[in-house]
Amino acid sequence: MESYDLRPGRKLGSGYEVVELLGTGWEGEVYRVVELRTGIHRAAKLFFPHWENAHRELVKYARRLDKLADCFIVVHYHHQDAAWIRRQKVLFLVSDYVPGEQLHLFIQRQRGRRLYPFEALHIAHALATGVEQVHRLGDYHGDIHTENVMVRRMGARHQLRLIDLLDMGRPSAKRRQEDALDIVRVLGEMLGGRERYGSFPEPMKKLCKGLRADHMRRAYRDAADVRKTIEALEW
Repeated sequence: MESYDLRPGRKLGSGYEVVELLGTGWEGEVYRVVELRTGIHRAAKLFFPHWENAHRELVKYARRLDKLADCFIVVHYHHQDAAWIRRQKVLFLVSDYVPGEQLHLFIQRQRGRRLYPFEALHIAHALATGVEQVHRLGDYHGDIHTENVMVRRMGARHQLRLIDLLDMGRPSAKRRQEDALDIVRVLGEMLGGRERYGSFPEPMKKLCKGLRADHMRRAYRDAADVRKTIEALEW
C-alpha cells in the first residue's frame, strides 16, 4: 500500500474524522482530522503498514516528539491510535494541527516566486532559532526543506513549525551540521534558488556561501552558528 487516499468525512480510529490530506512521505501520510468528542482539529500521521517494525518506529517517533516538547518549532505529540484500512491495521500518531501553509506554497504565492530578502532573513532566523533548541537537546531534525516548514504571518513576526522528523540513526554532530546546511538552503530557495543566486544581495551571498556544501560546512557547525551569523550580519 503506497497511498491511503482517505476522503473527507472518513472515520478514523477511536474518534476522529478526516478533514484533508496535509502531506505524504516515505513513512506514511499526514491528515488533518477533527476530534469528534471535542471538535478540536489535530494532525494524524498514518504509517504505511509495509514497515516490518512499524510499531517500534511509531514508538521511537512519539518519544522524540515528547523529548522535544519544549521546543517551540516542533509539533506537540498527543497519543497513538489505530484504524483498519482495506483490511489492514494501520497505526497513527495524533499531534497538534499546525495552522498556516507549507513554506514552498508560501514562496510560490509571492511576486516572482521569491521573498524579499528581509522577510526571507526573518524566516531563516526563526527557523535557525527553533532548530537550535532541538540541537541543544542533543537531537536533530534530519529533513529540513520548504515542504516540511509550516509558516504563518503573525503581526511583526512569522510563526514556524517543523513537521516530519526523520530518523536517520543516532544523533551526531554531522547530522546537526546537515540541519544547519539545510536551513541555509531554505534561505537560498526563499530568495529564488541557485539559478538566481547572482541577483542575491551581497549580505545574502555572505550567508549562503555560494550554496556550496563545502563552503557551508566550513562556516556552520549547527543551527546556533547560522543564527549567530544572521544576527551579526551588516546591511
